[in-house]
Amino acid sequence: QMDVWSLGVVLYEMLTGMRPFQGAHEASILLAIQTQDPAPLRKQRAEVPEPLVHVVTRALQKDPPDRYASMQALLDDLRPLADTSPPATFASPRDTAQARMPGRLFRHRPALLGLAAGLAVLTSLVGWWISSPWREAPAVSQEHAIAVMYFENLTGDPALAWIEAGMVEMLTASLGQFDAVEVLSSQRLFDIMRQVSRGKAAQIDRGTATEIARRAGVQTMILGSVLGNRNHLRLNTQLVDAATGDLVGTEVVEAGLDGSLFALVDSLTWRLAARLEIVPPTRPADTHVTYTLTRSPEALRQYVEGLQAMYRSNFTEALSSFDAAVATDSTFAMAYYHRELAYSWQTGSADREALERALQYGEHLSKRERALIEATFTMLEDLPTRKRAFEQLTQRYVDEKFAWYQLGEILYHNYWPRASVEVFERSAELDPHFLIAYLHLADFYFHTDAYEAARPVLDAVLSLDSLNVEFQLNKAYLDAVTGNDEQARDQLVRLLERVAEDASLNPFSTLDAKAALAMMTRDFEPVIASLLSFREGGYYGNEGYVLATNSLAGLALLRGDLATAERYLVEARQRHPASPSQLYEEGLFRLMRGQIRAARANARTILRLYDDGTEPFAEVAALGRHLLSLAHLAEGNLAPAREAVAALGKLTDDFQTEYRFLHDDALGRLACHEGDTDAALQHFAVARRAVSFTGTQTGVVLLFHKLHLDAQLACLEQAGAHEILLHHADEVPIFVYHFHDFNASTMMVWLRTLRRKAHAYEALGRTRQAAATYEEFLTFWKDPTLPGVREAQSRRARLTQ
Repeated sequence: QMDVWSLGVVLYEMLTGMRPFQGAHEASILLAIQTQDPAPLRKQRAEVPEPLVHVVTRALQKDPPDRYASMQALLDDLRPLADTSPPATFASPRDTAQARMPGRLFRHRPALLGLAAGLAVLTSLVGWWISSPWREAPAVSQEHAIAVMYFENLTGDPALAWIEAGMVEMLTASLGQFDAVEVLSSQRLFDIMRQVSRGKAAQIDRGTATEIARRAGVQTMILGSVLGNRNHLRLNTQLVDAATGDLVGTEVVEAGLDGSLFALVDSLTWRLAARLEIVPPTRPADTHVTYTLTRSPEALRQYVEGLQAMYRSNFTEALSSFDAAVATDSTFAMAYYHRELAYSWQTGSADREALERALQYGEHLSKRERALIEATFTMLEDLPTRKRAFEQLTQRYVDEKFAWYQLGEILYHNYWPRASVEVFERSAELDPHFLIAYLHLADFYFHTDAYEAARPVLDAVLSLDSLNVEFQLNKAYLDAVTGNDEQARDQLVRLLERVAEDASLNPFSTLDAKAALAMMTRDFEPVIASLLSFREGGYYGNEGYVLATNSLAGLALLRGDLATAERYLVEARQRHPASPSQLYEEGLFRLMRGQIRAARANARTILRLYDDGTEPFAEVAALGRHLLSLAHLAEGNLAPAREAVAALGKLTDDFQTEYRFLHDDALGRLACHEGDTDAALQHFAVARRAVSFTGTQTGVVLLFHKLHLDAQLACLEQAGAHEILLHHADEVPIFVYHFHDFNASTMMVWLRTLRRKAHAYEALGRTRQAAATYEEFLTFWKDPTLPGVREAQSRRARLTQ
């Protein structure tokens, strides 16, 4: 089946010169393959004969039953076309050999592109494809794609409720050891079941089970029930053809709730394998298949309860259950694996010991489970290794939401936040109730001022979990930036009361709420005290220290204490001296203070990190070149500035990096320095549409749209475009969504924006608004030795006489 689909992709591209599934990177292409239909072939090439359109379209169907059942059937449909000459205008489309897509189907692409004859050649191509000695083995037969459904607890004993999910876990792990079978993971089953049952993990009837199997793309499902008591259990198991609902066979096994339970499941596994005529795994005869999970029924119960808590995003309860499971069975690999996931979500750092134990005891796990653990273990390695591991994992297991989510975390927190949006969307699509996948989607939309895009995300999450603290915070943010200040303030106060009473909540929540409230009330003392406590308390290790220290730097700057702000920035960089984002942030601060030589030194250090391979990403070089161009422009050296901007443009063009907007920003600044305001505004508009932000492993977040706003307003002020300046200054509300948004460069931009707004109001004769804006500026900066303070004091005095 996969070969039929692959050939359909190749034929589509041969006929149109375009890929049927588009994307900026492999993850987004895989997402398109899963969720989008190709553009109609005749729309791309109107002259393609309709019978050929039918062949290609059928070959590209997503559901296997809708595709050709075999390559021979496709060949039979192509043969009649071989006698039909194509229209004279039907020319070979342009070569697209440089197009990049994942998978093995392009292994034969040079030969395919060399076939430039007509439809008869396509028939020959199919025959060659079938007989090619290099072709990989066909995919696993669909009759061996299995879903193990929940077992119904008919014992009447609530203490045995866990065995419903426990049986699924055991059988899934057991059958997953057979090389010739593809078993739907219990996690994926759980996700699809919740979608079908609209969030309720209720028992399922035959019709519901058939719908789940259809969505999962499997042909065989296992249903069962558990009767008896803890001393004597009876498992009734049914094997069902998902397409027809017909019963394939039944198996009945009996055991007690002790070690014999595993022998029972082991026996059941071999019986089911025999029913399906599955080739047994290669393993010693005395090895029990079900020992792939745990030998302890009690540990299994604790593990299942931990999973259910984690799916509800209750990581404190999940950690407790996983800890209990590994205390009961110290060799329980998957309990260690999920313990690490819950721990990282709760604390922001990896649990190395849990990962090492998962690897140590994971020898007998299924291939998918081992792959998940191995990829997660790379979180302890360098960034390229981590990124590559999870990209490969999402290609191998396209329905594994944990893999997509963890890839999204890597992209979001490093140099590819915009790319992470598609990846998080894919994870949420696999399980709409996987609420944590939505968190960074909301963050991205807020940080890029896409408030209308954020609104449905917040609504979706709060409709499922109305008490979710992070999304209640986001709702308060949305109220604040859309003018509902009183409602936002009340919500923040209530949230602070709640987080103070619940020690299990993420400490970030408290800081975020205090930061947002401080921005609304202009009372920064509570958040400064909390930041100092957070930093000294060691929360989130070095990352937490750097986040808090940068925020303290921004708040010190906001209060006019530039020396303390600089000290904090140095302290943050000392924790991560090779962090490009930290060097860039410090460079911006120095540039804004007029320390141009020091800013240039930061830029060159960033470029060395790229050149020597310490941070081998084009985005790093873009940061360095952008900062270097800003330093040259600050000195008025246009010739070296042009060279730096040109080098930045070549870099971003060559690598197609997300940071291409930096080049447009630099072009806008250069045009402004050269006096071409119209060209500058055009470049700024392009930059604004693609603006993003970055955070490295240090957790530094740089809000580029604030930096871009500063440059745009400076250009408008220079041109005397006061009305336009006020429009753009009010377009982006000054607000913080997380405590670490209090970085020094953003706070400096905010203060400079206040001064520019006051100047514009004054120039337009709007004296009351001008005086009020000068007054607001002076509530933050009072020291007459600070830049602009004496001027603001003088102008305010004159306007209020």
